[in-house]
Amino acid sequence: MYEPSPRTAHQARRDVAAALAAWGVGQAAICDATQVVAELTGNAVRHGRVPGRRFLVRITRGAGRLQVEVDDAASTPPTVMRAPDEAEGGRGLRIVDALADAWGVAPRASGIGKTVWAIVRYGPVPDGRGSEAAVAP
Repeated sequence: MYEPSPRTAHQARRDVAAALAAWGVGQAAICDATQVVAELTGNAVRHGRVPGRRFLVRITRGAGRLQVEVDDAASTPPTVMRAPDEAEGGRGLRIVDALADAWGVAPRASGIGKTVWAIVRYGPVPDGRGSEAAVAP
């Protein structure tokens, strides 16, 4: 679980990169997945923040794909925006859309908030087994 703060996206990205490297995931997929994590956690910090609530980052692998999930306590779904060229933000979900093979939003299993998920394909899993990790600082 992460505290929503400006440094959280960077920390989550580092934690996910370490977990994926330990799993033997290739560098290209690590780059794509960690950028997706950075965008989704950045959105959780900026738009999904609810006082007193943390958010969770989860990654799973199996059948040649990584699934990244970010849970936050806000129920408002994210929207893809068309940011002006001079804008400093507003492109996060466009980046996720470009890097991920699929992404979406689901109600959070606990009933509070939502889960934003994205799938990044990276090839066959070397040992044929799936893995899951809840990533935390």
